[in-house]
Amino acid sequence: MYLIFDVSAAGSPKNWNRPPTDPFNWPRMVHLAWLLYDKTGQLINSGDRIVKPDTYEPTDEILQKAGLNPESVQTEGVDLSEIVDEFLEDLSQAKYVFAHNLQFAENVFRSECYRLRKNDNDFKYIEKFCIMRESTHFCKLPGKGGRYKWPTLQELHMVVFKKKYANPNNAWSDVIAASTCLFELLKIDAIEL
Repeated sequence: MYLIFDVSAAGSPKNWNRPPTDPFNWPRMVHLAWLLYDKTGQLINSGDRIVKPDTYEPTDEILQKAGLNPESVQTEGVDLSEIVDEFLEDLSQAKYVFAHNLQFAENVFRSECYRLRKNDNDFKYIEKFCIMRESTHFCKLPGKGGRYKWPTLQELHMVVFKKKYANPNNAWSDVIAASTCLFELLKIDAIEL
């Protein structure tokens, strides 16, 4: 099974090299979205959960960056612990995990597990792939020093499908875009598992 996920968070880490067990380094999760597929590409389960704003301050800047509005946060917000449990249940069924910026998404999520004292061992031992890094040579976007730069998800989508996707940075929109890009890249053998 393939689990593809995306997070929106209330900021950026202070230090990218700190582990998720440093909860003061990693920002709070605002929105978590995921898609669980079987090996044939059939959708098995999905989640699109906005975190109830009792663990973060839902400022206009944070909500705008996450592609959310204040009303949806108040009316659709779910307790963080419930969201984590639901995601961990689907994670336990997966053979492979994917995220566009895996380092960020994984560490934000695992930092929340640490804060909640929830077991995240499935994340430690599962095979993981960063779509951003895996697609860098396929996209061939010029970077510094003659090297290729990591593509944003929007850039990857443009290279793969020749069009942009709507509502970038919203976790649900991003996970759909990431999954369609991933399956296309697998289909054309641009990345391999």
